[in-house]
Amino acid sequence: MKNYLKLGIIVLVFVVGMLALTGCDGGVVIPPIVSSYTVYFNSYDGVSGYLYVDGTYEGYLYPYSSLTVTLSSGSHSVSLNSNFCGYINVTYNGENFYINSNYSVW
Repeated sequence: MKNYLKLGIIVLVFVVGMLALTGCDGGVVIPPIVSSYTVYFNSYDGVSGYLYVDGTYEGYLYPYSSLTVTLSSGSHSVSLNSNFCGYINVTYNGENFYINSNYSVW
């Protein structure tokens, strides 16, 4: 009887040890959380100027060019040369936005 108890304890320690070494997490998978996206602002109609997103200077937008900006998901205010262009809603990585000579963003 004592031999079966010792064998049971050894098997139990072995199983627990193997689970610890293999990193068993119970099958729970936590997806990565994306906190920022790369988006592009494109000059439409040859517009140019200083680009601000949420009041932060992001760079100079040259005529018929694009500017790469890293933003979090959600709504952001956009202005060019101190002219309010509107709001954008960032939803995915690589999204393109356009600013025209009427200072409208879409």
